[in-house]
Amino acid sequence: MKTFIDLAQEAQAELEAEKRALEVEKDKLAKKASLLAGRESKIDDQDKEVALKGKELQLREEKVSMREGIVGREDKAAKDLKDAEEAHRQSALNLKKSQELNNDATQKLAELSKRELALSEREKSYREEVKAQIASKMLGI
Repeated sequence: MKTFIDLAQEAQAELEAEKRALEVEKDKLAKKASLLAGRESKIDDQDKEVALKGKELQLREEKVSMREGIVGREDKAAKDLKDAEEAHRQSALNLKKSQELNNDATQKLAELSKRELALSEREKSYREEVKAQIASKMLGI
């Protein structure tokens, strides 16, 4: 037959295991948030590069038109610009997806913090209850 102390120790062990699991989850979410921030930064760099390439293509198109006036060259520059716009559009989609993932990770981190706070409150209540039970047993109530 388990004593009250054995039950309290088991409950404490369960609380500690839950805390460790929460810490592991918190670490995972922090790593994921860091990864997403890195991806977002990379996408921002790609957006800047695409914008720069767009400007370069625009200048190229103007030079070709001024020097040669050949329709074929204008078509190529337009195609290159269209490709750059498509790359920019894809980068924007990637940025949006990364932001959504980052928002999800932030939300999960907030939920994890709430769970951790609730666990802390449960642990505090449990300790107070155990103290009260020990005090009542010692006083013979």
